[in-house]
Amino acid sequence: ARLGLDPVLPTGFVSFGGQGSVKLTEIARSVALSTLKLNLIFLCGRYSEVYKELTELKTPYPKLVLGYTRETPIYYQHLAQFIIGKPGSMTITEALIAKKPVIAIKSRGMWPVQRGNEEWVEENKVGIVVSRMDALPDAIHQVITSDD
Repeated sequence: ARLGLDPVLPTGFVSFGGQGSVKLTEIARSVALSTLKLNLIFLCGRYSEVYKELTELKTPYPKLVLGYTRETPIYYQHLAQFIIGKPGSMTITEALIAKKPVIAIKSRGMWPVQRGNEEWVEENKVGIVVSRMDALPDAIHQVITSDD
């Protein structure tokens, strides 16, 4: 609650690494168009334009927007029920350490490198890989209503 989030609602942690990504605002907008009741924590990394845009973006859900931090984001990951990010090895490893399911956004440009990670996430049932932003709300709903 002290972070401006609703402690009754499930919380998601969204990050695309230390550099950040415009995908964060795409995710924020996609979830805003859904009927999901949740909190989102956005870690924008060094991408100050995305930080500013997310801070100013009106959303129907509580959110916490953070810039780059030298500390690992494990504190915020532990507050979350799920993690959204790229299918990189750090994202997957952090989700495993925090014992949270990962919702990976299918890679386009890094597909040759991250394809194996996407397959591993699904084969090992540690999360979901979505190929389109409009599929994200359904993946979140599936994760937060799962008994696993």
